[in-house]
Amino acid sequence: MAEVGGHRPTILLTASLSPGAVGPRGARSRRLVPAFEEAGYDVLGVTVDADRMFYAAPGPRWRRVRATAVRMARALLPLTDHQVGRSLAIYRKLRKRPRPPGLVAIYAVGFPFSALALGARLSRIWGVPLIADMGDPWPRRGPAEYLLERWTLDRASTLVVPTERMAEVYRRRRRAGYRVVVAPNGADRVRSERNRARPLFLHVGTLSDLRIDPGPAFRALASMEREGLIEFVSYGSTWTSLPPEVARHHQGPIAPERARHLLAQSSAVLILGNRSPIGLPSKTLQVVRSNVWALFVTELESELGAEIVVNTAHGEVVRENSEAAIREAALSILTREERGERPEPTDGYSWEETLAILVRAVDDANAPGAQPRPAAEAAQPIGA
Repeated sequence: MAEVGGHRPTILLTASLSPGAVGPRGARSRRLVPAFEEAGYDVLGVTVDADRMFYAAPGPRWRRVRATAVRMARALLPLTDHQVGRSLAIYRKLRKRPRPPGLVAIYAVGFPFSALALGARLSRIWGVPLIADMGDPWPRRGPAEYLLERWTLDRASTLVVPTERMAEVYRRRRRAGYRVVVAPNGADRVRSERNRARPLFLHVGTLSDLRIDPGPAFRALASMEREGLIEFVSYGSTWTSLPPEVARHHQGPIAPERARHLLAQSSAVLILGNRSPIGLPSKTLQVVRSNVWALFVTELESELGAEIVVNTAHGEVVRENSEAAIREAALSILTREERGERPEPTDGYSWEETLAILVRAVDDANAPGAQPRPAAEAAQPIGA
């Protein structure tokens, strides 16, 4: 990789704006750092890795002071996510700094979508390509969100999405001619023996408005736990208000190492489907790379995650988000466990395959003629 102005080519990674973000997108960010370095890039980050920090986002005290105000604002305004205030605070600080030496690209990983908007703003003021990596379709609850999505993605030179269905939608929407690359999350291969007194049903993932209502599944599995049939536990970030009967089963974020350990000990993983048919819950890929059953709950006639579970013979797909239907599917998994049946891990969806695609996307964004439009040609972002 050729030097830029006497410096090694550098990528600024805007992702995981909260230090506690350890879900699938946080895991993707941390995997990207060594992959980019191996490809010859230096990597700076915004709350990704303390050893490579270009700027540390406001910490726990900021969260305590502002969190309530942000939740109230989101109830009244079409703000993208809880991190919007943090994103704006980071931008106000970074726009006063000179462009990092050797910077050739900004790689933004959403969810949260605020990380994408932050990356777009920095791309505009520093004049470098933006690679916008989306895990889910952008929520479009009103005109403000629509305009913010349009401005952010128009700034991108490359848009990375997890499914071909989502790629087709965003190819039709594009205005600035961004290139669309399909790269779902990768997953590590996991094979283990169960060693718990009762079968563990695990949920690890973000609870947000992008997913279906978790209430029926949580109540069904909690009821089976009270009967002594299973253990049930849920971990992950929460981007939506949960009713008390659901919230008490959700324990909050955990470290990636702990999540992998629990996956290896699980009999089944609960996967809550998307409200949109074009996305793909990353947890699906982790499960089908293991010998753990999937309990996939969807309200859609056709959803890619559910199709992957069916095609890999990895468990039960429930197409009615009701306690009765979910309980029946969970009992079916328990019957298979009692017979000693387990699914075989698939060979696809490895991290190696995904990271190779993402490194090529950065290389291509820096190829001659692939620079973003001049700032003067871009619309102004909301709040800029």
